Amino acid sequence: MGGLLDEVAEDPDDRREFAREWVYRSALLSIPGQITGQPCSVRDYTVKGASIRLNGLTLLPLEFQISYDGFRSCERCQLIWRDGDFAGLLFLRQNRFELGRCRKMVLQRPPFA
Repeated sequence: MGGLLDEVAEDPDDRREFAREWVYRSALLSIPGQITGQPCSVRDYTVKGASIRLNGLTLLPLEFQISYDGFRSCERCQLIWRDGDFAGLLFLRQNRFELGRCRKMVLQRPPFA
């Protein structure tokens, strides 16, 4: 049944270091200087970063936080690329404990859905 997503995932010229997991779930961005969280959609996820849809957000700083659980916890991020309404993030993790906790949080079913 090969669609566009299958073709991208199986591209032999893809030089990405880590496999991506497609997650398609809601998240909130905490941007310095703003009081409210900005909604976004996480499209795919790796142990090092994620690809998100910004839902019309025009300005995004180089560093911010993302939350998958309504700000009960957050993860620091760095903006790596942006193409219109889509952006790539690098997670700024401190240790392996954070890595496992955050991966589990992203891949589990959202508590508010």
